[in-house]
Amino acid sequence: MKKMFLPLAAATMLISGCMSINPSASNMINITGANLTANMKKGEDCSMIVLGFGPFGEHPSAIDAARNGNITRAAYVQYKYISYIVYKQYCIDVYGY
Repeated sequence: MKKMFLPLAAATMLISGCMSINPSASNMINITGANLTANMKKGEDCSMIVLGFGPFGEHPSAIDAARNGNITRAAYVQYKYISYIVYKQYCIDVYGY
């Protein structure tokens, strides 16, 4: 019995995983159809890889994207990754005021 316990305990530890629970939010509102970025400025900073060579341009950063859009107060940041067979592009968009 003792010989079987150790492999069973090791297998249980290897199979088990981590779990996180996000609590539900209170005071939720429906924002379907709302254009939250209508009055905000947008700044973008991108880099690209072509045929495995690159990145062309510096690694994108939220600070550079904010400077490109003349933004002093950032509201939110959006990360975009576009991948085709021969072309990949990584962009950071900053929205703010």
